[in-house]
Amino acid sequence: RTGDVAAASLYQKGVDFLYQSRYLESVVPLHEAVDADPSFAMAHARLAEAHMYTGHDREALDSVRKAMDNLLAHSERLTHADRTFITALNGRINNRPEESIRAYEEMLADKGRHVITCVIRLFNSCN
Repeated sequence: RTGDVAAASLYQKGVDFLYQSRYLESVVPLHEAVDADPSFAMAHARLAEAHMYTGHDREALDSVRKAMDNLLAHSERLTHADRTFITALNGRINNRPEESIRAYEEMLADKGRHVITCVIRLFNSCN
C-alpha cells in the first residue's frame, strides 16, 4: 500500500486498464505510480504484469525485482494477499513455476477461508 494519494490514484487507473485487458494503456499510469512512490510494491508488481502481457520481458523482470525488493523491505505495509500475489508473479516472470504454484495454492486456500467466513456471517445474520 501507499500513503501517497497521487500514487494510489495512478495505481488504480493502471489496474483498471489491466482488468480491461488494456495492457499497453496500463503501463503509463503504473509507471507514474512507482515514480510517485518508489516503495509501492504492488505498483511495481502490476507494472511487471503489464510488461509481461505486452512482451517486454526485460522491463517485467526489472519491475518484479523492484516489487520483491520492496516486499522484503516493507512487508508490514502489504497484506498477506499482496505478498502472495507478488511472490506468484515473481515465480511466473522468472520461470520458476514451483514458486508460482505454491503461491497460487496459498491464494486459493486463503480465498476459500474467506468464502467460508462470509457464508457463516451471512448464515448468522439470517438467524
